[in-house]
Amino acid sequence: MCKKRKYSRQGALFAIVRAQREFKEGKIKADKVPVRSYFCKHCKTYHLTSQLRFSIKKGVFQGSQNKR
Repeated sequence: MCKKRKYSRQGALFAIVRAQREFKEGKIKADKVPVRSYFCKHCKTYHLTSQLRFSIKKGVFQGSQNKR
C-alpha cells in the first residue's frame, strides 16, 4: 500500500481546486501546489501531484502552472 494521502476521484478534484484557490489568495505559500491527480494501481485510489502531464505527441507539458 502507498503512504500517500488517498482520495476518491471527486475528492481529488476538490482538493486540487481548493489548494490552487488558497495559493492564489496567498493563504498558503508552497513551492508545490497540486495541478492534477492520478490513479494508483497499488492502492486503487487517487493521489495528487504538482507535476504537469507531458504530451509525447506534442512534445510539451500540458496543464496549469500555478501562476499568481
